[in-house]
Amino acid sequence: MKPCTTTNVVTFSRTTHRLPSRGWALSPGCAKRDPIATFLPLFEALNWAVALDDHVRAHWAPEGRSLGWGWRDRIGNGSEVSAVRFVRNRVHHQWADALYEDTGGYGPDPMFDEWKWRPSDQLPTGSDDRGHDDYDARLAERPARFTLRHLSYVYTILAGLLEPILPRAMTRPSTASE
Repeated sequence: MKPCTTTNVVTFSRTTHRLPSRGWALSPGCAKRDPIATFLPLFEALNWAVALDDHVRAHWAPEGRSLGWGWRDRIGNGSEVSAVRFVRNRVHHQWADALYEDTGGYGPDPMFDEWKWRPSDQLPTGSDDRGHDDYDARLAERPARFTLRHLSYVYTILAGLLEPILPRAMTRPSTASE
């Protein structure tokens, strides 16, 4: 495995903290039935998820060689990342509204409404359909907050694998005065 440098200001583990906070914005009732207020944190969370996916694909080499997309087979819920990349591409490139508000939850109280992923036939087509089958199997018509929670778990596990805990003195960059 390639060692991570100790002088990086932004680490993999620090960027994973963006996912849980963005997932909360999609929790039932949190967006106050405002699709625009929901779109922006979703857009950001999906972009972070794909950036992290790209980093893992390039840098995780537990046997000395990068696993590429094969990393997803080594981590629980890893196949969900393929589905997220598919929907991220629709949201990012076509500005698709990938969520719908399910108001048929537990009664008339909007506190129990749920943002769910649209069926794939309601999303625009794109030039790359990789992950389409994973999207249909793992995300379509399911609560988005579950997906973002799963991503948080996946990337938290990977942060521990990519960046082993180092003593504090080794994690800060040296300065000229030292």
